[in-house]
Amino acid sequence: MAHAVPLFFLLAALFVSPSVFAQISPCLERRLPIPSLADEIRLQRQRNVEPPKQMVSIESVAFEGEFEWPASIRAQITRKLKQSRFDASTDWVAEIEEQARGTLQDRGYFQAMPKATLKVL
Repeated sequence: MAHAVPLFFLLAALFVSPSVFAQISPCLERRLPIPSLADEIRLQRQRNVEPPKQMVSIESVAFEGEFEWPASIRAQITRKLKQSRFDASTDWVAEIEEQARGTLQDRGYFQAMPKATLKVL
């Protein structure tokens, strides 16, 4: 029975040691010749991060042309355009025209064909 107690502690030390959990110390892991699976996953996630999209916002709206739209329609178009954000990589000028056309059609101007021009500030 005297030999059973040290044997028990020896077995307990073997099964509870960190090597049983298959973890490598960070110092040793940095010196490995090949990356671990966790490192490969971390690197892949870093490579897949997309850069933030550039967005366009409208600061002011000017109406030009022969037909003078009512002030309420101009205010509604201006408010919608200023609240919107457009992706710079798309045809955002066409999106502005479509938003203005939609507002005009909602108010009964079905043949209106607004044309947007931009001025970079």
